[in-house]
Amino acid sequence: MNQILHIFRKDVRHHWIEILLCQLALLAFCWNEVRSWSEPDVIDRNRTITEGILFLLPLTWCFFILRIAHDESLAGDRQFWITRPYEWKKLLAEKILVVLVFLNLPLFIAGVILLNQAGFSPIPHIAALLWMQCFMLLFPFIPLLALGSVTRNLVQGGVALLAVWLLVTGLFIFRIGFDAALGGISSGLPFSWSPQDPLLVLFCIAVVVLQYARRKTSWSRTWLASGILVVLMISLASAYARRHGYLSPGPGQQTSGFHADLDPVKLAAPKDPPARNEDVFIGLPLSATGVPSNSLGWVQDSRIVLEAPDGFRWVAHGGGTNWLLRPGENRWRILLMMEYDAYQRLKSAPLKAHVAIAAGIGREHDFEVVTATDGEFAVPNVGRCRMWPRHNSLRCNSPLLTPSMVVLRVDPALSTCAPSDVAPLPMDGVPYSWHMRRDSRLLKYGVSPVASTSFDFYFKRDITRICPGTPLTFSFPQFSERVRSDFDITNFKLEEYRLGLVWMDNDIKGANGIRLGLPPLR
Repeated sequence: MNQILHIFRKDVRHHWIEILLCQLALLAFCWNEVRSWSEPDVIDRNRTITEGILFLLPLTWCFFILRIAHDESLAGDRQFWITRPYEWKKLLAEKILVVLVFLNLPLFIAGVILLNQAGFSPIPHIAALLWMQCFMLLFPFIPLLALGSVTRNLVQGGVALLAVWLLVTGLFIFRIGFDAALGGISSGLPFSWSPQDPLLVLFCIAVVVLQYARRKTSWSRTWLASGILVVLMISLASAYARRHGYLSPGPGQQTSGFHADLDPVKLAAPKDPPARNEDVFIGLPLSATGVPSNSLGWVQDSRIVLEAPDGFRWVAHGGGTNWLLRPGENRWRILLMMEYDAYQRLKSAPLKAHVAIAAGIGREHDFEVVTATDGEFAVPNVGRCRMWPRHNSLRCNSPLLTPSMVVLRVDPALSTCAPSDVAPLPMDGVPYSWHMRRDSRLLKYGVSPVASTSFDFYFKRDITRICPGTPLTFSFPQFSERVRSDFDITNFKLEEYRLGLVWMDNDIKGANGIRLGLPPLR
């Protein structure tokens, strides 16, 4: 124990500047987090500052962990420190202790402060906060320590860190292309677990122990590289398994009740020709039925294949929509973003379209009716919420655990807002806004234990305003089944579905190839 404390005091003397930088970055993060709850407009106007703070915090972690690992560099055999009577177990324990004291402990204290500032008592969540720190230690702190143990100095560590970042970015891009090549229909599991995540941590732990015990840098580097390759292969294999399993209907995937088809209603095509060398937007109107009563559905993914008489094929792969599917008839529009040359080639040809729509179904239960008030107000099973009239939204904070899916209904007929000068558009039922979590059974991962959720009505065609006194109805659907509908469209002509610039609003900016969630057809 004396040796551990001796090395600990030495590391504090050597790296007090790095320690101070980590604490200042964490302080800036907490300040920005609290400010975002009460001043969203300021955050939006100063997005560069917010992004800089979010980038600064992990950067200081990387710098600190690499520096303490390189203080007794394990790569090579000419370091002065190896002549000292250091036991590798105590040296490794000291490095873990430094991380716990100067990274995890401040993060735990910050979590307590943030919960208190958000209006939640930290005491019931102490155990959850400790689990959060276990997750943070396992990832990213242990992988960073593994990276520091197989590099000689900060330059090598920085280059290795950059290489890992490029690999992760490349993997992300490759996964998008890989998913598209598999047909663009995902499994749509609302609760997904990636087996490669803990496997990567186990590889990193093995690298750290191997390097500190043996200082066989070549072995450790090989083990780390092999682990990354294994994790990469498992990631791709799991993606294929999920998508392939969904494309082949099996148990738990119902298709009999749900049915989607082309909506016969069309809008007048724009008179102006598309601009040369710019993407052309095609609106494909769809309708769907078969959502069970007392349930809601949501489009999870889609695939549209346009086939010309000469055999030319154009494939669009899509994601989910921010519009819910209700019992009865549902109508929405898929946006296809087509290259100009492809449009010119296909615009006049009688095409055949193959369409696949994947959706999830959730059964509604546990309705909560809450009246909106000035300032914050509590919503059972959600947290503490606040109105943001400028954005026409409701923003809620939840402590650590959040429901897997929350649906908010606002009936415009019951709104207490003053009449607006803007004429409302035709209504189609009660407007919905909803938010889905990946898995409500898992603790929130990250620095802040406060999960923020935004229920927006700003871009909805059904103009809805929330004011003090407006009743809000919350429900918490539970996933029950996955459904899919495939159909063909014959004699499909692109010119009849081309959209003009009037449709290009903020709701479709950043679309890549296809976008769901445009306003429903009337």
